[in-house]
Amino acid sequence: MTQLQLWPSAVTRSMGSARKRERAEMRYIAICVAVLSLAGGSALALPPIAVQTSIDSVSVMVMDKSWLGSPNAPSYVITRWPDGAVLASGSIPVDRITRNRAGIPSFTITGLHPKPWSPQDPQLYVIAISDASGNEIAKTRFGFRTFETKDGKFYLNGRPIFLRGLPINPPGRDIDPAVERDPGFIRGYLKLVKSAGVNTVRVDPPEWLDACDELGLMVFTGRYGPAPGGNGAIAPSYEQAQPFYRDMVLNLCSHPSVMIYVLTNEVDYKSKESTYKQFLSRIHSDLRALDPTRPVIGNAGFGRGEPGEIYDVHHYYGWYAGSAVDWYASFRSFVDAADKANKPLTLTECVGAYTCDSGEFETMSKQMATMLQWVGTAHDVRAASLEYQAELTRQIVELARRQHPPGDASGSILTRSMSGRGVAGIMPFSYYLGWARAKKAEDIIVKPAFEALKVAFQPVLISAECWHRNIYAGDTLKLRLCVANDDDSGRDLAPSRAAVEVAAPDGEVIASGGADFPAIPYYCNAWADISIPIPARTGRGYYKVNCRLFEDGKEISGNSFWVTIAPREWAACRVSHVTLFDPAGTTAAALKQLGAKFRHVPNLRRLPDKGVLVIGEAGLRDGGYPDRLALARFLEAGGRVLCLRQERDGWNADWLPARLVMAQNRHPFTYIQPMGRTPSSPALQGGEKASDESSRLPAMTYSAPYQGGDKGGSAIFGELTDRDLRFFNELGCVSGVIPDVYPVLTPLKPTTVTDLKSARVWAACDQLLSGWALVELYQGKGSILLSQFRLVERVKDDPVAAKLLSNLISYCASGNSSGLLDLTRPIRWDQEAFRVGVLQSPKQGFLPHSPTYKHEGTSKGRLGDDHRIDGVTLVGEYTITANGWLRPVPDPTIEGWGVFFGQLSRPVSRFIVKLRNPGDSAANIAVRLDGEPIGPAASIAAGDSRSIEWSCPRKPGPVQVELRGDQRLVITETCFQ
Repeated sequence: MTQLQLWPSAVTRSMGSARKRERAEMRYIAICVAVLSLAGGSALALPPIAVQTSIDSVSVMVMDKSWLGSPNAPSYVITRWPDGAVLASGSIPVDRITRNRAGIPSFTITGLHPKPWSPQDPQLYVIAISDASGNEIAKTRFGFRTFETKDGKFYLNGRPIFLRGLPINPPGRDIDPAVERDPGFIRGYLKLVKSAGVNTVRVDPPEWLDACDELGLMVFTGRYGPAPGGNGAIAPSYEQAQPFYRDMVLNLCSHPSVMIYVLTNEVDYKSKESTYKQFLSRIHSDLRALDPTRPVIGNAGFGRGEPGEIYDVHHYYGWYAGSAVDWYASFRSFVDAADKANKPLTLTECVGAYTCDSGEFETMSKQMATMLQWVGTAHDVRAASLEYQAELTRQIVELARRQHPPGDASGSILTRSMSGRGVAGIMPFSYYLGWARAKKAEDIIVKPAFEALKVAFQPVLISAECWHRNIYAGDTLKLRLCVANDDDSGRDLAPSRAAVEVAAPDGEVIASGGADFPAIPYYCNAWADISIPIPARTGRGYYKVNCRLFEDGKEISGNSFWVTIAPREWAACRVSHVTLFDPAGTTAAALKQLGAKFRHVPNLRRLPDKGVLVIGEAGLRDGGYPDRLALARFLEAGGRVLCLRQERDGWNADWLPARLVMAQNRHPFTYIQPMGRTPSSPALQGGEKASDESSRLPAMTYSAPYQGGDKGGSAIFGELTDRDLRFFNELGCVSGVIPDVYPVLTPLKPTTVTDLKSARVWAACDQLLSGWALVELYQGKGSILLSQFRLVERVKDDPVAAKLLSNLISYCASGNSSGLLDLTRPIRWDQEAFRVGVLQSPKQGFLPHSPTYKHEGTSKGRLGDDHRIDGVTLVGEYTITANGWLRPVPDPTIEGWGVFFGQLSRPVSRFIVKLRNPGDSAANIAVRLDGEPIGPAASIAAGDSRSIEWSCPRKPGPVQVELRGDQRLVITETCFQ
């Protein structure tokens, strides 16, 4: 039976008189006026009515009170949308309409029997109110559902639900306004998103909310940025901003898709002068009185659950800092903190890795230095950017999905180490689709990362935890399989079977295994260990591990990842006549496993007359550095030193021809970027071919930055590719939870720009590739090759680490050194400058340039813009902050400079610079070689692009080049001829 329930109001009881009620009504009118004047009148007008629901009732709030004074009772009718079937109807006794807890006239209809709204079945209804004459007064569409937080979870209609979200969507983000409002585009876009397993989005335009209501997509929305009227850490006054938030809720609450209100985004709580926490606590209290049916995030990303019902975090490991594996520790910290707060944990921003519509990473402000550490020397920057975005997305989202409590005592290291309830929702904040030039939904660009998201967002997910992805032929592939049951129907899974196959690029299955899973309750995980022997005759190559889950013989989930397999002879080292200093003996054991022949020396006071000296890992820990005079004689005579990884504590660079330091870093490094590569490097061995899935896996050949060879890069990285330097095999756990797969812990860095004079960097990491993982220092006829790669302890189980160590020894023993970079070859100052290794440090004064780059301002550019690096500008020495910002911010009114080093392999007569002046006035540039000017400064007209030549007869040998000039100039190419 349908009943009209009239809410008793604490507000009404407290007023006590008609005079107080009148004052409250006048205050409400004043609030509405303030809303309309706020932010230049941009606030939305209030709807005539707004509704809140439960499963079987609807509460109607009345904003248009023009009909409340009528002596005749109005009527209501609730119909199902869109077919119009009547659910309920009746009259509304006006004299008994009361004010709710927020002071708004309201009435509640109970005893209803509707179909609830859900993502699987988005049932909608319409309530229409008519006067006594039958004239319609007000109408709104809504849906019946409940959404609440309890025990660290979200509950929709009484059932737990995991939020699989997408926070970046077209509204307000580089899209044609007409397309943004087009119903066909909106529905097409949202259907595409939902097809990827997304059940939650962040949007706010009414047209988009209407479509989410109809299509069954949940929404978190509200105010993103500071509160209106706020200034830095200072919140606006309560009186100034409260009307805005009240208006926001009244416009949103009738939408059944809206589940979560957001009050602000990343506002400052830490500054002493900050007033935001107190301000937001008061606003939160008001909004919970106005709408108690939805949880609130008070300060998205930075609030850590205060105020609000949700512990929300923004976190970007794998982009601005850290790497994908560092998320293990992050999740442990976040889950434990949310558990203590007894609130569900959401990550409404993560991943980053912002690609534009053409596929390259964005290069706006802090994105420039950040993106270079992940794809800085890639031959195909577009493919590498798209591939990294996809891989990072899958790693983070799948790790989050694996955090549900297991249905038994099993679980990953991380799950077993946590007492919390897991992650309740994750929303990767990245551009997975492209729409800048779209005119209809069919024009939307689908990126590889969107396909990766589709895999990671499978409601029932099979996900492999495997950090031994480099395998010797004849060894065993070991992995842990997790099944996460977030089935959209809320059902328990019946007993199921996982099948795992290791397939060559041509599809041939070379090995397989499987595991049986018991019944898995809804919103729980299950785990199984799997070991798969790899045939001993397997050739070197990349192999796809396909994981599939079957229930009652039907495949219900699929996933895959790549592994490297190689025979042991692939990494063998046939070098002899090596002298080894290795107090600990660990390097000696590794060299024996590789087959290298060597002789020991007990100390470095006396060096061999010739050949190769290998300093073992951590061999200098106790201060036993080489005698400087003996080392100088050894190098002058053509001796080669390979110094394997040393530890930061106690490091001293006095014995080197350059003052290199080991800076303290927040995190170790993955995705090491190789430099100085050549087109003649061998492709994969073992007869295997590269995969055709270029969007998922980069080209398997070791690409070159320019035509012509560089024997150093070819020898060091022979038969290896970019992906081989991303992760090595796990060496246990860091902090008890992080898989130790880091190739480099502490890179080397120069103290001054002159430290680059004798240096050739072969591999780099960190922002702007400013950390050196592998660098060769030249002196006399010899050199010192310093490697910070962690190779020795991995030789036994990791063929990639073993191969790199073998290559390093063979390179030093060959006697064929490349020497400094040959500057008689043209150097393009786009990303090729990083590939060849001419850009080695911010101390050189060159700043990469792109059409979208700015020193400050917004951190993300337009999707349709050209974000490719197209040259460098001259700014002088600078540093990069942990979050990628340039410091100090260059002053364009002063002259800038940039320095680089190399050698001339033949006599030259002139130096040529190609450049352009995008400024609005003429600009000058001058050149110095080895500190001396080689001619007068040249002037470039505004808007001009040209080549400038300076006469400079020079003999072969090392050279230092310094460019000085206007900071607006963009250098695109240089060459000695």
